[in-house]
Amino acid sequence: MLKGLKHIDPLHKAIIHKKTIEISYQSFKAKLPQIIVLYPYLLKEYRNRWFILGVNRKGKAIMILALDRIENFKELNSEKYHKPEFDVNTYFDDVIGVSKAPGQTAQTIVFKIDNDNAPYVITKPLHSSQKLLKEEEDGMLFSIDVIWNFELERELLGFGEKLQVLTPKR
Repeated sequence: MLKGLKHIDPLHKAIIHKKTIEISYQSFKAKLPQIIVLYPYLLKEYRNRWFILGVNRKGKAIMILALDRIENFKELNSEKYHKPEFDVNTYFDDVIGVSKAPGQTAQTIVFKIDNDNAPYVITKPLHSSQKLLKEEEDGMLFSIDVIWNFELERELLGFGEKLQVLTPKR
C-alpha cells in the first residue's frame, strides 16, 4: 500500500469542514520533521502520489505537501481557518504535475517529436493546452503553455532522443 493514503479521508474532511491543521512533515531533504500549521484547500493526485494544497499560517505561503511525507496531523479547533485568496480549482491548470512556485507563470514550450512517437502525444496529450503546430516529413511540432517544472522535464525526457525541445532554449 502506498504510504500516506491513510491521510486522504481525514484530510478531505478537514478541507470540507474548513479546519486548520497542524502537520508533522518530513521532507526528503530534512533530517527532522517540521511542524506546519496549514489551512488546507485541495487534495491532488499525480502519478499515484497524493498531495495537499494549502497555505501555511506562518508567512501565508502556498504549500504543496506530499501525503507520503506527512507523519501525522491534527485539527486545531482553536485556530481560525483562512479562506484561500486564489482560485483553488484552477491553481494547477497551467502545470504538468504539482510543482509550482508562487508567482511562476506559464510559458509556451515548443517541441518536435518523431513520427513513430507522435501518435502517443496526439492520443494522450501532455497537457490540455497542447496544439499541433506543424507536420513535417521527419516529425510533428507541438506547443504547450505550462510552467517549467520537474514533472515537465521528466515527461519530455521520457521520450529521449525522439523528442527535441525547440523553445525555450534551456
